Amino acid sequence: MKRNYWIVGDRSISGKIGKVKAAGDVSAFDADIAKLHVAGNLDIANSFVQKLRAAGEVNAEDTDFGYCKAAGDVNIKGISKADTFVIVGDLSADLLECRLLRNASKGTVRTGKNFFEFSGSFKAETFESLFAFRLNCKYDFKNIVTAAEFFYDGVLECENFYSFNVIEMEGVNAEKIYIYPSSASKLEIATGTNINISTTRGLDRVFKSLPKSLSNAYYTRLKLLPVSIMTLISIEGDNINIDHVKADRVSGLNVKIGDLCVIDRVEYKGNIEVSEKAIINEVIKL
Repeated sequence: MKRNYWIVGDRSISGKIGKVKAAGDVSAFDADIAKLHVAGNLDIANSFVQKLRAAGEVNAEDTDFGYCKAAGDVNIKGISKADTFVIVGDLSADLLECRLLRNASKGTVRTGKNFFEFSGSFKAETFESLFAFRLNCKYDFKNIVTAAEFFYDGVLECENFYSFNVIEMEGVNAEKIYIYPSSASKLEIATGTNINISTTRGLDRVFKSLPKSLSNAYYTRLKLLPVSIMTLISIEGDNINIDHVKADRVSGLNVKIGDLCVIDRVEYKGNIEVSEKAIINEVIKL
């Protein structure tokens, strides 16, 4: 039979355990825990936790998680895996593999540093960013969805990239790109198969099908930035749909230039559509 614990103060646990509720520091080794709620620091190694909620620092080594939500800094040694990992704090890991990785909770407020960051190596099917975030680690994310300021030094690469807030990076290279245009964003190059930079909320069929820890309804209700014009150097893809964009060059197979675009040179191979409220210096059919 699985044991249940109600802990006040410091405690060490191991073995097959049902539910643990702790107000104090907990150490776990060689443990298989169904549910662990801890208000205090957690040191855990060679274990599995199906559901973890922690308010305090977490130090884990070679430990796997089902669902994990931690409000505090997390340090992971060795290789760890999780289905869903939500962190409201800084995260470091030798290697953490997740299906879903999220950097904050809804309504997160932080004092001190005004952004979160990860260090180490991470792999996830979907990374969701709800709070200002600087990506400066080794990453392998299939999908990136950001609802807050997002910073990266270099060209960000993934399969699907959706940004509903300010971004600052050299470039984005993805199969599917949606960016809400903002004059505060700093992006030089966007390269992909389907590129949509538009004030129309990008909740398309691809977005709705992505695995996410938050519902599509959350992003439907997301408050967007005031409308402004975003500046880039180059946009290159197969299917391009843009509005409120100023760019030196736009090149694609099928190109739609919407309202309040100012483009120096547009190149297209298939079809082109240009709004009467756009300004283009040169149009070239390839």
